[in-house]
Amino acid sequence: MIELSHYYSLKGEWQAEAAQKLNALHVRDKIVILPQDFAQGISYFCPVTNGISVVLLDAVFTKEINIKRLISDDDLYILQFDLSEKINTVTVCCNAKNKKFKSGFSVLHTSIENSFKPYLKQRTFALRLLIEKQMLHDLLYQKDKKNKSIKNVEKKILFYDHLNSNNKILINSLKEKHVFDIQYDSYIRGICLKLLANFIVTYSNPKREQVTKMDSDLIESTKLYLLDNLYGSFPTLTLLSNMARMSRTKYKILFKKANNVTPNHFFNEQKIILAHKLLQSGAFYSITEISELLNYSKPSYFAIKYLKHFKRKLSDDFVKKTLEV
Repeated sequence: MIELSHYYSLKGEWQAEAAQKLNALHVRDKIVILPQDFAQGISYFCPVTNGISVVLLDAVFTKEINIKRLISDDDLYILQFDLSEKINTVTVCCNAKNKKFKSGFSVLHTSIENSFKPYLKQRTFALRLLIEKQMLHDLLYQKDKKNKSIKNVEKKILFYDHLNSNNKILINSLKEKHVFDIQYDSYIRGICLKLLANFIVTYSNPKREQVTKMDSDLIESTKLYLLDNLYGSFPTLTLLSNMARMSRTKYKILFKKANNVTPNHFFNEQKIILAHKLLQSGAFYSITEISELLNYSKPSYFAIKYLKHFKRKLSDDFVKKTLEV
């Protein structure tokens, strides 16, 4: 197994050292092209603004590797977003104890170590937002300095949570960009600032109600139900709230708290994202086939929804199935 140990800082010297350990090509002091004898892909790093930097790993590993982040003297929080094909299990070492979790989103501090082993032959797509501790505190508490909105904010492991749909959409958009594009730096900086803004809005509200684990699990089960039924029409709120054993009102409130969007909005967003994948799959002879498969009543309505979401026409992304000879 390949072992890679590195640390994080707001400047790029750590990445250069990591690239040297892997005998990887380091381009423009920000892009590491991983050696093809164990992976296909890149690691990308750049400053976002004063006090904030971003790290992105986009790779498919063909040999086992253990990526270990060491303790750093830099006083930073790490906002970890995982949008891999299979979410990676993170192992955190704190006070001589190991804690493991598998989560799309987590917040750690640079004074503790963590590691993960990417799944083989699965696309690993992980973004890390590095931000100075004092800056994040100021942003979270700018309205009320006494507000401890993150319950365990002084701990080294703040929390881990589901990756909400808004952030999924933002990070997914990076998958369609290329790190060597001239506008990539500006684009990813904009995405990072939006991710940070979402984080602040979600976790700096002192009136944010606590949701029990049972309620959270029930909401998640209905979310998975929606994802499994994207080819149909939106199930009624009555059906979903009954599945969650809640009133319609409570269900709508808790679903929006967990995902920052209503159930209907979430369902329609995920359906359009699925439509994008189907359009580019090369498995259909016409757009009408996809429209019918996704249960859109009118192709024109499908076209309007797609244009509104992606700012592109259906025909711009459609890859037509080739006739078999």
